[in-house]
Amino acid sequence: IAYSLGNFCTYSRFNLKGENGIAPIVKVYTNSEGEFLEGQIFPIVQLGEGGPVPDDQKRVIFKMKELTETDFPEAKITITESGKILLKK
Repeated sequence: IAYSLGNFCTYSRFNLKGENGIAPIVKVYTNSEGEFLEGQIFPIVQLGEGGPVPDDQKRVIFKMKELTETDFPEAKITITESGKILLKK
């Protein structure tokens, strides 16, 4: 489940400072039965007017990795530093 992807492309009345300005685009691959195979996180940052742009610092990847490991230590996935989402072996 990927939470809070709704305010992806915004500015003006929204606070985009720090973690509020980072966002993921998540691509998920499943088999024909809908079972997870792998995924990829594409890191994005919102700097204000002009819309979101790729984040070379990959901040959202590191945040998602940290939160997954902290909040869901029993999760059956792992997130690499490059943003790959893989099933744990």
